[in-house]
Amino acid sequence: MKPRQLLTALLLTPNRIVSIGCLVDALWGDEPPRSAAQNLRTYATVIRRNLVGTECALTTSQAGFRLRLPPGRLDSEQFAASVTAARAELVDERPERAVALFTEALDRWRGPAGQGLPRDSWLGAALGALDEQRLTVLEERAEAQLRLGQHREVAAVLPRLVGDHPLRERMWRLLMLAQYRSGAVGAALESYTRARSCLVENLGVEPDQELQALHRAILRRDPELAPPATSAAAARPPEHTPGSAATPAEPCPPRHLPAPHVVFVGRDRTLAELAGLLAQPTQGHAVTLGIHGTAGIGKSALALQVAHAAARHFPDGQFYVDMREDRDPDGDVSVVRTVHRVLRAAGQTGPLPSDFVEAAALLRSCLAGRRVLTVLDNAASAAHVSALLPAHEGSAAIVTSQPLSHSPALSHTTVLAPLDRSSAVQVVERIIGVERASAARIAVADIVDACAGLPLALTAAATRLAARTHWPVETTRDRLLPEHRRIAELSLGEISVRRSLDHAVSDASARHPHVVRTLARLSRFRAPFDLGMALHACQEPAADTEAVLETLVDFGLLSTAPPHHYRLPDLIRLFAAELRPVDGDRVCPRACT
Repeated sequence: MKPRQLLTALLLTPNRIVSIGCLVDALWGDEPPRSAAQNLRTYATVIRRNLVGTECALTTSQAGFRLRLPPGRLDSEQFAASVTAARAELVDERPERAVALFTEALDRWRGPAGQGLPRDSWLGAALGALDEQRLTVLEERAEAQLRLGQHREVAAVLPRLVGDHPLRERMWRLLMLAQYRSGAVGAALESYTRARSCLVENLGVEPDQELQALHRAILRRDPELAPPATSAAAARPPEHTPGSAATPAEPCPPRHLPAPHVVFVGRDRTLAELAGLLAQPTQGHAVTLGIHGTAGIGKSALALQVAHAAARHFPDGQFYVDMREDRDPDGDVSVVRTVHRVLRAAGQTGPLPSDFVEAAALLRSCLAGRRVLTVLDNAASAAHVSALLPAHEGSAAIVTSQPLSHSPALSHTTVLAPLDRSSAVQVVERIIGVERASAARIAVADIVDACAGLPLALTAAATRLAARTHWPVETTRDRLLPEHRRIAELSLGEISVRRSLDHAVSDASARHPHVVRTLARLSRFRAPFDLGMALHACQEPAADTEAVLETLVDFGLLSTAPPHHYRLPDLIRLFAAELRPVDGDRVCPRACT
């Protein structure tokens, strides 16, 4: 069982180093044995033995474990690719093709994710998220089938699914509509009665407005509920005359966007604004959007939501590159490596130029005349992405980076702020459930305050709580209240505030060598402080201290407060308090996960 848990945890983040702390938490939760690290090495040996003769390899280092896999080998990757393609087909009004792609994606499932594995750690929460994606795709396929007039097929499949998942109102709506269109009006009304009973008994709430509206429409036999008139013909595949040449399938344009985050709240206005900018035609230039903000603020989540919302405007492909993966161990960015990855994704084969200028020129030539969207996530700075930005109208790029950079290469820049209280509460409710959150509103409010509106922190706290169904909400609140342990509590597997801030501080240190030392010394300030107070605390020349402060502001690690003051956000202050000097100028964290 334990080797399988370890393998599953590594498969969830292939080709990336997973820390020992994350893996210990995945296998044992809050009660690891003293021999946990040694046990991990033993289980890794078992996995390596089974990988002999394959293209996969499990490597270890002081930082953790990494499972190297060729791209596209995982069922989850192929599932996500098929789903993304299916959604694009729906946008292009081709539901029959979408149904085929949704079915291709669902055929990769052979039961619940990680069937038989315990669900009491972050690993269980991650597997639960995969199961949730499958249920969503089942609903999307049923919806597309109804557009094609395949209501009898939907009416035959959904009863078992709503029996297993009786609180999914969208699934009940699809079942009721399918039953009504199949002539089973009584069954559709009975389904509503069952749905309402389940919701009232389990959650104490009435059905949502859409479900109630469908119920009323069925009662009055609303003509708008009739199946599409042309759906049956559209659902039939074109006939192939014997002896005639089959039309070759057109190559599928690359659609490499990862699935959007399941929980996304509080940015609706910004999402609509940025998606609108991508949808607007431009004259003579590409649209290039920059999204900036402090670590864990939700830059990547917003970028993916915007990209998916605007994907239909870029029929020649959507590319996604996490530029953090192209950094060397010492933190240097290999932009040539990133350019090569986009070239491969765009269909370039054979040897690629090793010279940066030549590789960038080849990329521009390859994408010229194509309407593509490129998402460049976790860029070190705008300067590192200029060669990757499209140069012609009809294409667009979204760049996320922590350092604030008003680059002339970016046509629009957005700086994200923490979530307001209402949105932060919604994050917790979406993850642990409205009923559970409503029963402990004071504790939820305290958790929200402890997380300071940071989406990553809220997600970490709520996901830990969701994975521990036996915990009262107050338990998580009480574990977060002591400041000395808050950063540790806001780390759950790959969802880690400490890791995110570690990356941010490392990136800022590349710009100024005294960043970490200055942060450690500023951690004493709970209230806003001015330059004079900072100079006294840091004991450095004024020019050096001012330069470090500006660097911290640029990277979102320090905020400005009027008049002429600075302020360390609470979570960054707590992280900075864990830093201590070693060997003079070097500073390292006391504890890492």
